Amino acid sequence: MLVEGKSVGHAGEIIGDGRKTSDCLQIRFTESQRRSEAEFRHAAAVDPSSTAALTALAEDYDARGDTHAARAEAEAALRIHESAEAYLVLVRLDLQENKIAAATQDIERALQLEPANPAGQELKRALTAKLAEKSQP
Repeated sequence: MLVEGKSVGHAGEIIGDGRKTSDCLQIRFTESQRRSEAEFRHAAAVDPSSTAALTALAEDYDARGDTHAARAEAEAALRIHESAEAYLVLVRLDLQENKIAAATQDIERALQLEPANPAGQELKRALTAKLAEKSQP
């Protein structure tokens, strides 16, 4: 729909300056990612002994598909203090990269720390299914 020469409404429509609304949404999403990354980095700098900020940063990188950075941040968090959440980031990355042995070790560590963790239980099921799939001829 056009309002005073500018399009509003459906994603993909052209807005007044010639950009698609989907492009604007992507720009906003990218700006939001940068802000969240900056906030996580700031939190890690303020309290370097806290693994929460590094783990959150690892999850953020994982969500963006930056597996190298996600792994680096999760491992940095684990060097400070073991946490189930940091191990779970590694499990997800290991599964994506088909590193079954590493995923198995990481899920065991995560569940030793938090046996009832729902995300850990779900990843354990996914890993078990992947192992079953792999063992079939």
